[in-house]
Amino acid sequence: MEATGVPEWDGEICRVCEQALAGNDLPDDVRARVSASYAQALVYRGEYDKAGSVSRDALAAAESEADPVALVDALRARQLACCAPEGLAERTALAARMLEAADALGSAWVEMWGRLWRIDTLFETGQLRLVQRELTGLGSCLDRLSSPVGRWHYLEGAATLALATGRFADAVRLAREGFKLSSDMGHPAAIGGLSVILSQSCLHVGLDQSGLAEMYDLIPAHLRPEAVDTTQGVATIFPALTLTLIRLFQGDRAGAGTAYALAGPIRSWTPSPAMRMAAWGHALPAAIGLGRTQDIEFLAERFEPFRGQHVANGAGSGTYMGPVELQLGLAAAALGHLDAAVEDLAAAVTTCDANGARGYAVQARVEFATALARRQAPGDLDEAAAVLDAAASEAGQLGMVPFTSRIGLLRARLPAATAARSPLSPRELEVARLVARGLTNKQIGQALYVSERTAENHVQHILVKLGFSNRSQIAAWSSEWRATDA
Repeated sequence: MEATGVPEWDGEICRVCEQALAGNDLPDDVRARVSASYAQALVYRGEYDKAGSVSRDALAAAESEADPVALVDALRARQLACCAPEGLAERTALAARMLEAADALGSAWVEMWGRLWRIDTLFETGQLRLVQRELTGLGSCLDRLSSPVGRWHYLEGAATLALATGRFADAVRLAREGFKLSSDMGHPAAIGGLSVILSQSCLHVGLDQSGLAEMYDLIPAHLRPEAVDTTQGVATIFPALTLTLIRLFQGDRAGAGTAYALAGPIRSWTPSPAMRMAAWGHALPAAIGLGRTQDIEFLAERFEPFRGQHVANGAGSGTYMGPVELQLGLAAAALGHLDAAVEDLAAAVTTCDANGARGYAVQARVEFATALARRQAPGDLDEAAAVLDAAASEAGQLGMVPFTSRIGLLRARLPAATAARSPLSPRELEVARLVARGLTNKQIGQALYVSERTAENHVQHILVKLGFSNRSQIAAWSSEWRATDA
């Protein structure tokens, strides 16, 4: 008996397991497996604290018995029980143990789960290049296993990676392929898997290119925001947040407010632990778009403990929304905390440049430039112009129409003589800023999407213009210029 998320079924599993565990005649290996089934059902029923305790006991019992089958069951239960963002470190270790168990058993099925868990943790730590390697291994595993469920997970992971790396058309195509497969299987999460990918794509390429509005028409009546109890279930707030986003992109603020209200008060939401980051990440643009200050503050508080992590699911792909610092920067800017916004958005730019999250790098740059232009501390306007220059060509290449429009509007609002106060061009100012951060020419090239040789040439031009002989002088000049230039 395996938990499914259907309340009646999972309740029956709990009843049977409780009855079996109440006796003293179960062999230890069987007790471990029953406890594992019990813990999984408890997670689906929302009894997370109890699931944590039961799953720890199941894992300890399986380890003491040295039964590989019982160990696999217990690992699955424990992984599900610690799928909240704070469980990342433990789930990383569990994935490694599951892959070890797969080798010991020679089981492609066990390997599939180990790889899927590792993919989750790689998204959560922003290691996008390693995700591709794991997807390749997962594909080989599925060739041996021929599992429709595994294939769906593969498509969802591939769509999430495509989204994360700015390949938006591929993300939509893969998500639609996964939707067809999961619909054919009768999977209850079919529409949800498609919806989250298209919602995230919409934020970067717009409503028309993402196909989000057309997707919304496919949501079954019983999952529509007006029909669900948002205080119950795994993902009941997402339909309301999706409709809110659609209305905001359509310019219907009143309709967006009505849709957002259908999600219920934000403090009443009960997304599963695995989907908390996704829930917060999808809620933030809605709250910002509607100017809901208290909700923005609430979401910022939720994100704050997870600095250094990335916004992703703890059990199953489907969500990647960049580093937590991007969300914190967005929230701080919306709340008028511009110094904090500039600091977090600058960090997000660096992180996204390093891990290849191209669309999120564009978003972070545009939001960073916007915060600089609002703050207008010494040097901010020049830096904003340079940052927009760095974002413009990449936004165009990726088809990020909402951001190319914003870049044009921001440039028009910046004083025409902004860059004239500096002897460097806007692009050279951006290079100088990156030199001051200690980046090498190769890293600067990656950050600005130019070759290492081009980055080297920019550095040489800066040295000549400023009459310097080394990079340390550029770094010192950049810091001093920002501090003193008005």
